Amino acid sequence: MLAGAGPSGFYNAPVTKAMVISLGINTLLASLLNVRQKFHLQLWPHVLQNHQLYRLVTTHFYFTSASQLLFGTCLIYHFRLLERQWSSSKYASFVFIATAISTMLTVVGSYLGRAAGLKAILKGGVPAGPYGLVFAALYAYARGVPDGASQIKIAGKEVNHLLVYALSAQFVFAQLPQSLLSSICGVLAGVAYDINLFSIRSYRIPRIIRGFAWRLFSPLASGEPPARLAGTTVEDQRRELRERYAATMRGHPPIPVVGTAGGIPAAAAVVVEPPSPDAVAQLEGMGFDRVRVLQALQRTGNNVQAAAAFLIDNRQ
Repeated sequence: MLAGAGPSGFYNAPVTKAMVISLGINTLLASLLNVRQKFHLQLWPHVLQNHQLYRLVTTHFYFTSASQLLFGTCLIYHFRLLERQWSSSKYASFVFIATAISTMLTVVGSYLGRAAGLKAILKGGVPAGPYGLVFAALYAYARGVPDGASQIKIAGKEVNHLLVYALSAQFVFAQLPQSLLSSICGVLAGVAYDINLFSIRSYRIPRIIRGFAWRLFSPLASGEPPARLAGTTVEDQRRELRERYAATMRGHPPIPVVGTAGGIPAAAAVVVEPPSPDAVAQLEGMGFDRVRVLQALQRTGNNVQAAAAFLIDNRQ
């Protein structure tokens, strides 16, 4: 799969993990049960004549081929950068809004296309799969993730967003012309979210639903932080630590500092074990001064990752 800067895997990306796993399971079940053509979106005759409105929802939960599953989940996995940047709550709301808008646009586009005599292009309906979400996320990714924050290396050379765009194009071409409409509608949904049409960016999935989903899926969707930093250069490691620090601090109070206003009183301070030489050497190897390294380790209870993030966040 694509790998950009930041921790590999699904660390701090439970929504992405849930989507990838559910798409894989649903696609496998649809293939084994031979029901791949029974849940995709097709206005005529299934939706408008037979009133099978469930297809408006079920079409997003599986792919019709293994190649589409591979391309789609690779892109969704890479877009976990958005979830880490925004928070899982905002990203889940984006997934819902982008899917809803792209579905409505696809229905309208299919109806207008049929009225305009484009029956040959729309024959067979819209291919199953979250095309609208993928291309809405692609637009948000292109707009919100700078090149330097998503470096992809091939043969030692950084290609940044280029490989993501190439894979997205392949994702569309594999199902042309049917996939073109849903892909365009996905981009339009991404544009609507970016310009905050009707204040949709302020929408959040109700807390009771988020809590229920978290209790239900957290054993499967939660991810542990990698034991080691994934970056191969000091700058990559610093970027990764900033990302971890932001994700860890989101929703948590800052660490109180001994002897400072609002922190722990000096008389009640807990004696902290001296930092290990390995921890000091690791932080010094990232270019930080030894005195500042020792201070950061003392402030963070000898947590190397938290100390590194603190140093980066407070560097001069």
